[in-house]
Amino acid sequence: MSGALRARLLEQAETLARALATGDLAPCIREAEWRAYRDGAADVPAARPMGEARALARAVERAAATAGLDDDDLATCREALDRLTAHAAAGLAAGRRSRRSAGNGHRHAA
Repeated sequence: MSGALRARLLEQAETLARALATGDLAPCIREAEWRAYRDGAADVPAARPMGEARALARAVERAAATAGLDDDDLATCREALDRLTAHAAAGLAAGRRSRRSAGNGHRHAA
């Protein structure tokens, strides 16, 4: 794992931890969508943002298991990670659509 990827995953994990502590996932969701949107608009292969989302999920699950979370807390973490992955996929698709629209001479409404 590269240093840049490790730094991105650590930043995302810290943002997720704050979101779970406050009960507000909106900042995480916005960040996941925005990062994936930029990747989609830049025509980055889907494996990168989706792979990062899955790597984050695995890291959080490992940390949760070693922290001894109960089943309800672990389910909450998994649900949050699933939501982030879904929003990242949506952001990636929107970025790809934006790129295609721009390539066809259409302007993307922000």
